[in-house]
Amino acid sequence: MKRNLAILALLLLALMLPADANPKGKPRQREGNYNVSIGGYLKGDGMATIAGDQLAIQINVMSEDGAKGPLSAPNLTIVGTHFSGSGTFQSQKVSFEGRVDAPDNDVERGIKGVRLSAVVKTADARYSRLVGYIPALAKVVDPPPPNDDDDRSRSK
Repeated sequence: MKRNLAILALLLLALMLPADANPKGKPRQREGNYNVSIGGYLKGDGMATIAGDQLAIQINVMSEDGAKGPLSAPNLTIVGTHFSGSGTFQSQKVSFEGRVDAPDNDVERGIKGVRLSAVVKTADARYSRLVGYIPALAKVVDPPPPNDDDDRSRSK
């Protein structure tokens, strides 16, 4: 009987302890101005801005057939980490489907800053790929990972 009570007490204690003793870092802020580039049918560089759950994209592009002009999407809506909506290139409707990823400092140390990516499709089914980042966050230096080498040498 005492053994059963001891096991029950240990089980209850284990359930009350936090699962992760080390708190995870907060994801980086996704709001700001992004440098963006697009390749594929449309090619060019420009800017994107996230404010709240709204994304605006403005890029000067050139198509494969030589047409030049702005690619504009002033009101894309972000839901969670994904966004979608439409814009224009030379008064032709263009659709955007993409995501904004804000990495966790503890899990994704190799990613510097926040990334923006999307597939852009013209009305005549020609595709391009858009990528972007916040320049200031790309320069941020993360602390080095913990050194586990010390523990490995003890058993030798």
